[in-house]
Amino acid sequence: MPHVPLTFDYEHSDEKRWAPLDISDEKGLTTVRWRELALTLVHSPPEPEYRFWRTPNVADALAKTPGLRMHGQFGFTLGQYTEVLALQDVPHPASAILKMGTVELTLGEPTPLFRYLFNNQHDSDIHGEWEGLSSMRLWNCPPDLAEAYLLEGHAALARQHCPALRFYQIFEYDYGDEFETNSEEPIELQLPSAITDIPALRLYHDGQIQPDSATAILQFYRVLEYFSVVGRHNEVEALRRRPDLSSKEFTLEVAKVIGGEERSNICRMVASLADATILNGAATDSLIERADAQLLGNRLYDFRNSIVHAKQDQRTQMFVPSTFEEPPELAAWRRVLTLLARAALDTLGTRHV
Repeated sequence: MPHVPLTFDYEHSDEKRWAPLDISDEKGLTTVRWRELALTLVHSPPEPEYRFWRTPNVADALAKTPGLRMHGQFGFTLGQYTEVLALQDVPHPASAILKMGTVELTLGEPTPLFRYLFNNQHDSDIHGEWEGLSSMRLWNCPPDLAEAYLLEGHAALARQHCPALRFYQIFEYDYGDEFETNSEEPIELQLPSAITDIPALRLYHDGQIQPDSATAILQFYRVLEYFSVVGRHNEVEALRRRPDLSSKEFTLEVAKVIGGEERSNICRMVASLADATILNGAATDSLIERADAQLLGNRLYDFRNSIVHAKQDQRTQMFVPSTFEEPPELAAWRRVLTLLARAALDTLGTRHV
C-alpha cells in the first residue's frame, strides 16, 4: 500500500467538505494539516462568508508556510512532497505506484491538499469533477530533485503504460486523442533513482510529448549531443588514469578526443549506445543496409542535417515532410532516436544517490 492513497472519499456537505484535512483558526492564522503525510499549510483566515470554501490566497500561503513552492497554476512542493496536475485523455484514467530508489511516485486522484490549494482555479463545468482528474505525487523527494523525478516517472509510464499522459501547465480544457486504458488495477513499477541531468531530461520529455515527429527527432538528437560532451570527458578521464602514456602521448590522445568533428562525435556516441535491437530495427526499417553502428551514426548525422538545414548545396538533400502525410522513414527515425536518447540517459546520466 502506498503512503499516498490513490483515491479519496469525501462528504459533500459544506461543513464536511474538507473532512480529510484538520483545519483550525487561531491567533489570526488558519492552519491546515493533512494527516496522511503530516503536511501543514498556513494562511490568513478567509472571510466569514467563504469559511466553507477556505481556498487561500497563494501569495499569502507562500509567505506564511515554510517550504512551500508553487508551480504555476498546476502544482506545488511542500517539504519532501510534490504534486502536479496530470492530463490523461482517456475515459478511465490509469493509476500507478512507482518506487524510484527511496522516492515514491504515485498517479491518482488529486489529493485533499491539492484540491484545497487550487479550489478557486478549478471549474467542474469546464474541467470535470475532481474525481475524474489525475495528479502525479512525489513523496520523500528533495525539492530540488522534484522535476527530475517527475520527468523520469512520466517517461517510464508514457513509454509503455500511459501514452496519453502529460502535464497540465494551467487549469484548462483540452480535447485530446482517446486511448483505452485498463484502470482496474494500478500500474506498479520498480525503477532506479532518477537521473539528475535536468537539461537532458527536459529534452527527452519534450521529444516524448511532441506530436510532430521531426521536432521530436531533433529533441532526441539534442540529448545525444548533450551526452557526447559527457562522453568526451569520460574518455579524457580514462586517458588521465593510464600510467603507460607519456606526457606527449597523453596530449596527442586527448587532442584526438576533443578535436573530433561533430559527425565523428555522434558516430562514436551511436556506436557506444546502439545494441542489436536498435541496429536490427533500423535495418528492418531500411534506414541502413545492414546492422552496423558506424553506418547508423553516419546516416543519423546526415538525416539530422537534412531536417535542420535548408541550404541547397547538394551535400545533404533537404528533407521537408508533406503536409498531408508522414513519410514512413520519419516514424522509423523517431523510433530509433527515442531508443538512443533513452540509452544515453541510462548509460551516461548521473543518478540521484
